[in-house]
Amino acid sequence: MKAIRIARTRAGLTQKQLAELVERDQSEISRIEAGKTALTVPLLLSMAKALKAPPGKLLDEIRDKAA
Repeated sequence: MKAIRIARTRAGLTQKQLAELVERDQSEISRIEAGKTALTVPLLLSMAKALKAPPGKLLDEIRDKAA
C-alpha cells in the first residue's frame, strides 16, 4: 500500500519505528507497504493514529491508488 508508505515517510518514521508504535513486526509493515499482506481495519486505525493521519484520508489515498 503505497499510501501507507507515503504517510509514514511524511511523518518522518522508519518502518521499524511505525512497527513499534503499532506493536507489529517491521517485516509486516514492509509486506503491507508492498501490497503483499492485507491491511485490517484495526491495524489501519492504529497506523492512522501513529501517523497522525485521519483514517478516512488513508482510505481515500488507498482507494485512489487502486483506481
